Amino acid sequence: MATEKRQKKRNYYKTSKTSADESRVRTFLLRYRDAQKDAILHEGPFSDEDAAKERLNSLLRNGVCSWLVSYNA
Repeated sequence: MATEKRQKKRNYYKTSKTSADESRVRTFLLRYRDAQKDAILHEGPFSDEDAAKERLNSLLRNGVCSWLVSYNA
C-alpha cells in the first residue's frame, strides 16, 4: 500500500514598494503556538520592527511560545 506525502503549502509575504529605486524592504512575521488549538499561528506581516518586537514581548510575558521571523521582501 503506497502512501502519499503531502507537502506543506508555503506562504510568502511581501510588502508593496513605493518606488522603483527602493531596495529590499525588511518585513517581520510573528509566529506563536496556540496551545488550545495545538497549532502554530502567525500575525503580520509587520513593516515596523519595534511594533513586531513589542507584540512578541507581550506574548512571551504571557507565557506563549513565540518567535519573530524577518524577510527581505
